[in-house]
Amino acid sequence: MAQEAKTKFDSSMQRLLSMKEKLEALLNMTQMAYQKHQQACVQSKTDIEKIMSNFQNLIETQKKQLITKIDSNNTKYEPVIKQQQEDIDEQLKTVLIRILLTKQMCDTSNLHQIIKMKGDLIIYNELIEEQYEQLMEGCMFDIMRFVPDDTLSQIKELLEKLDNISVESFLTDRSHIQPLLKVSDVCDDDDYIALDGTYAYGYRFYLTVPLKFQAVRVKSKLVDNDLSIYILNSNDIVIQTETIHVNNRNSEVFKWFAIPITCEIENNYSILVWAKSNGQETPLIICNFEDHNLRRINQNVSVRNEHALIDTSQSVEIGMKLNVLYDALSNNDPDLAETVPCIKMILDI
Repeated sequence: MAQEAKTKFDSSMQRLLSMKEKLEALLNMTQMAYQKHQQACVQSKTDIEKIMSNFQNLIETQKKQLITKIDSNNTKYEPVIKQQQEDIDEQLKTVLIRILLTKQMCDTSNLHQIIKMKGDLIIYNELIEEQYEQLMEGCMFDIMRFVPDDTLSQIKELLEKLDNISVESFLTDRSHIQPLLKVSDVCDDDDYIALDGTYAYGYRFYLTVPLKFQAVRVKSKLVDNDLSIYILNSNDIVIQTETIHVNNRNSEVFKWFAIPITCEIENNYSILVWAKSNGQETPLIICNFEDHNLRRINQNVSVRNEHALIDTSQSVEIGMKLNVLYDALSNNDPDLAETVPCIKMILDI
């Protein structure tokens, strides 16, 4: 029995010695790993300190430039919004006063007084109505946000690219604040073209991700016309349409018209606007002819001017392929090409 116990002790000793050897080896490697980890940590912090020191002046300069852009945008739009608030307050006061005056006329039995005040009261109320309609169109403003780059592999390139500021546009009205995408941001109110039904005008979209929107806005002068939107896929086939009727006989100015259309477009899709004369008045749309190249709107959207020849002898329907024409800069035969106007367009996103 003693021999059996001794044999077990010897076996246990061998096992313990093996464990000791392996633990000592593990401890040695763990110490090496710790040292390597510490060295890497120290080296990394040294490198960071060195790089940050070298680029500190660049960072400070870039910071000032970015803040200046944000402040400049704020200086531009804050007075616009405040002025809108003041105009609304003033208009509300005026309406309240006119309500009292009108009520007095409604309640009085003095026919002479009614006849005397009739002209002034009605004309002034019509003026208030015109001012009211103008205010109810809302107030457009831009919000600038700083968008930092996620790529940290090249610190120097990152610092040079920190000027990644995206512009988010909004339209505020009585019910909500609507995000907008200004497709024609470079298009000033300096020219216009007639929408006589021959062409549909718009843009081809080059997207990194699909783009959803709920309405298309165009700045136009319409009297009594239908205004149509055509959505084309990458093969120039109509996949969605929407039409509104505008009866605006009293307007002599260009106004923004919104065509509700819920859609999601993909890369190389197009959005076109079309209208034609009602036989008496020809619709007009704001545009310019100065920019035809591919234009970057933001990090996900670029556009190019486009128009399509419309056969007015038949209705444009879903599934129909449109005859899309390209401008001189993208056509191999400049003699057959014509300049495509950059129309004023905004999307509700």
